[in-house]
Amino acid sequence: MISQPITERKLREVFNMLKAKYPNSRIQASALREEKKLENNNRTLTYSFGEGTVISTERRLRRTDSFLIVGLGVFLAIEEVGKSGKAPLLTYPNPFQVGQIAIDAAPVLPLVPPINAKDLNVIYNGTMNITVNKNAQAESVDMQQFYNVPTTQENSINDLSEIAYGAGVISMEPHIMLHGSLTNDLTIEFPSWPGIAIQSHKANWDAKVIVKPIGFLISGVSGQ
Repeated sequence: MISQPITERKLREVFNMLKAKYPNSRIQASALREEKKLENNNRTLTYSFGEGTVISTERRLRRTDSFLIVGLGVFLAIEEVGKSGKAPLLTYPNPFQVGQIAIDAAPVLPLVPPINAKDLNVIYNGTMNITVNKNAQAESVDMQQFYNVPTTQENSINDLSEIAYGAGVISMEPHIMLHGSLTNDLTIEFPSWPGIAIQSHKANWDAKVIVKPIGFLISGVSGQ
């Protein structure tokens, strides 16, 4: 599995293949989204994309649906609690965005970094595994593939970014089918050590890792 562009031609070929396989199903280009908060003592994040309690920005599978992953994105978000969708999706630990916690929240004594932008690099020095119905579909995917720093970076003077849709997304080969009626587990594992600062200790802020499969939603065929 290597990082490469997801071309319009490739998407069209995949769509035509799915229409031939599922002629009576509704198939549409779509994306899933699931979010996990970072905790200093937890080096494993697991995403299921199934039904359950979701926040307003998440998109999960219904039990009757399947989803073919063509591309996969992994993003960081530094977000105020209760304001889902306000934070930009980051493709690297942007110091300006990470620093917003220290700027916007009251100081906590003793003074310690709310989150350390450099410590967040552990995410990109980890690996990813994907299983469907407990069968391995992808193993030891290098998280470095999701790291993307734009030419124009955000800083204390300019908080604009030239990151566009598709940045931080890698093409998936082979394509993986998720099923709402089965068990899907996407697991990210990364290094940890005493004193790591990847969790916000400000009560009204969260640091999250957001996973977004991009591909095609197939309605009414889960488990086939």
